[in-house]
Amino acid sequence: MKMFYALVVIIMLIVISMGVMGIVQASKEGARIPRDDGQGVHVRGD
Repeated sequence: MKMFYALVVIIMLIVISMGVMGIVQASKEGARIPRDDGQGVHVRGD
């Protein structure tokens, strides 16, 4: 059972780290290129 819990904890840490990295990358891209968000909104509006 200890191995099972260890695997669950490792998987959760990987998922959380991936989510954090995605948020950081998205925030960096948004700060560097704010026009992308504007274009996306315009495309959705059209």
